[in-house]
Amino acid sequence: ALEVLEKAGVRVEENHLRDQMKTRGAEIDAGDRVRIPRALVAECLSTVHRAPILRCVNGKTLTHRVADRYYHSLVTDPYIIDFREGIRRPRLEDIARHTRLGDALPLVDAIHLMDDTIPDLAPHTSELRCLAAFVANTTTAYHCAPGSLEGTRYWIEISEIMAGGS
Repeated sequence: ALEVLEKAGVRVEENHLRDQMKTRGAEIDAGDRVRIPRALVAECLSTVHRAPILRCVNGKTLTHRVADRYYHSLVTDPYIIDFREGIRRPRLEDIARHTRLGDALPLVDAIHLMDDTIPDLAPHTSELRCLAAFVANTTTAYHCAPGSLEGTRYWIEISEIMAGGS
C-alpha cells in the first residue's frame, strides 16, 4: 500500500484537499493524481489512535483489536428487489425500514448506508434526507464511506450531533 501511495499515487478530485496534501509534502501531478511519500504516511499514522473505540447509541462498546470480530449490515443497494414490484430503485421509506431491520438483528454490530441518491427525492436534498432517516432508525454503530467532500462533511456533522453536539 505504501508503494502504491508513493509511486502510483491516488486520484484526489477536490482542489482544496490536493492543496492541503501538497502543503504537507505530497507531490501533485498536472492532473489530480497525488503521490504521498512514505514519511508523510508514517507521520499521519503516528497521530491516529491505533485501537479505536466505538460507543453505540444502544450502550454497546465496540473495540477494534486484532481478535475482535463484528458483523455489519448494508441498508440499501442501488436497486431493491421488491416482492410486489420487482427490481426498482430505492425509496426513502426503504432506508428507514432496512435500517430498523438491521438494527433489530442481534448479530449485527454496525450498519452501512451507501451514499446514493434516491430517485423520488430532489438530488440536492436526497443525501441529507437519507442520512436523517438512517440515523433516526439505528442504535448501532454505523459505517460510512462518503463519495465526496460534501458527503464527508454531512457525516462529520451527523456524527457530532449523535455524540451530543449541536
